Amino acid sequence: DGNPDNAFHGALGAGSVVSGLWIQNTKCGLWVMFGQSSNVTIENNRILSTQADGLNFDSVAVNSTVRNNYIRGAGDDGIALWSNGGADSGNTIANNTVIQPSLANGIALYGGSSNTITGNLVQDTNALGGGIHVGNRFSSSPLSGTTTISNNTTLRAGALDPNWQFGVGAVWIDAREQPITTAIRITGLRAIESPYAALHFIDGNGQ
Repeated sequence: DGNPDNAFHGALGAGSVVSGLWIQNTKCGLWVMFGQSSNVTIENNRILSTQADGLNFDSVAVNSTVRNNYIRGAGDDGIALWSNGGADSGNTIANNTVIQPSLANGIALYGGSSNTITGNLVQDTNALGGGIHVGNRFSSSPLSGTTTISNNTTLRAGALDPNWQFGVGAVWIDAREQPITTAIRITGLRAIESPYAALHFIDGNGQ
């Protein structure tokens, strides 16, 4: 797990654009270590059959955009923002297609402030994950501001987690590690043929 055998691993400078790549059969597609980088755009890429995440913004991503990417067969999250050591803030995940992620979610926000997931399709999730996930997990900086989840479509998203022995939803919110005390606004969701709940809330902290 400590080997950075990814198609891209490291930091991107402010204003960087990653566009038009075909990435296949690597560990992760893009593991972006931000530090304090901002205004990064990742768009129009194909990321297929990775062993772990298709794309992960690790650390502090600010005012950056992930859009119009096609991700299929990720071995972990398809797209994730992980507020590891600081809050991912003001980012947008828009108009991506994520199909058949394994062992995790189609799109996930782990902590962060005022991020947006809009206009995406997540399809055919497998065990241990749902379609779109928001949670205070993995020691992330707690959610703050307003998280916006708008006009997304999930198709056959959600799965029975064999470890927890319950099904996670097409869209699911997890407050077990830390309470969620800030707004999450979900609008315009089309959840089609969900094996379990369309919306799923896990409350482990009395909030």
